[in-house]
Amino acid sequence: MNRVRKNFAKTTSIVETPHLIEMQRLTYEKFLQFDIEPDQREDIGLQHIFKSIFPIADFNGTCFLEFVRFNFGEPKYTVEECVERGMTFEVPIKITVRLVTYDIDTTTGVKNIRDIKEQEVYLGSVPLMTRDGVFVV
Repeated sequence: MNRVRKNFAKTTSIVETPHLIEMQRLTYEKFLQFDIEPDQREDIGLQHIFKSIFPIADFNGTCFLEFVRFNFGEPKYTVEECVERGMTFEVPIKITVRLVTYDIDTTTGVKNIRDIKEQEVYLGSVPLMTRDGVFVV
């Protein structure tokens, strides 16, 4: 009795395995839009989050805090320095907000702009992913 042996080790892969770390890195870059100028950013990731939170209004409707843009600073330390010191590889994030104050005419209910102030505010720091797709925390 002859048995037929089939060697499956020689079959070729039908589906190419994706580079999962590269996908993760690209997704994080897309979320942050780190290297894109603030006025060129798409409405995704952090940009979308900030736009969905703002404007913030007071109870009387006389003051509105509007989101203008966000910027990243430079990392304080290199990846190697962060590993040696046991620190997080991160960058500061600052947002520019605009405070618009209105006067409301009590007889007509019409809003007139009283004052507009725009200021950059330090929000915190954001960990950065290295080229290898890892975080140094």
